[in-house]
Amino acid sequence: YDYPKAEQYFRTTLNQNRSLYLPSDEELKKYTEKERIEEITKWRERWANGIWFFNKGEPTYITGMMVDHLCVNKFNNRFFNYNESQRDDFYLRDIVRNNNNFKGIMWIKPRRYGMTMEEITNAIYVLISDYGSNIGIQSCTSKICKETILEPLIDTYLSRPKWMREEFYKSNGR
Repeated sequence: YDYPKAEQYFRTTLNQNRSLYLPSDEELKKYTEKERIEEITKWRERWANGIWFFNKGEPTYITGMMVDHLCVNKFNNRFFNYNESQRDDFYLRDIVRNNNNFKGIMWIKPRRYGMTMEEITNAIYVLISDYGSNIGIQSCTSKICKETILEPLIDTYLSRPKWMREEFYKSNGR
């Protein structure tokens, strides 16, 4: 709202003075305990409920999963830009996830659309949304599945700040 209309668009910021700045684990350690609690609570709220922003003067809502996609997850060590068509995808994902009348969702995956990264975000969001959640990964061959979905999913998950990941059982302590 504080930018001129032409400059009102979604941006994941690297500037600590802006509201959508996500501090790293190292930066968060420098905060006081009260500031850490407030920062983590603020981001968990955004993650769960989404946010509103001005898009060329129009109030625009994005879901918590899309906040996760744009502000928390890094893909190839970078954040994605906001995309209107992906916003609609995340709306649909939210509707299906929150309505008990739906048993699931199936996509016909277009090429060069960002759908693989959306699916990675969806998988991470589902996994950390509720204890005992499971996901499935499928592709033409196990090699393609591992290279195009599983490895990027693991890399994306591990690039998240530790305070935006869940603890999981590590039988060998690693």
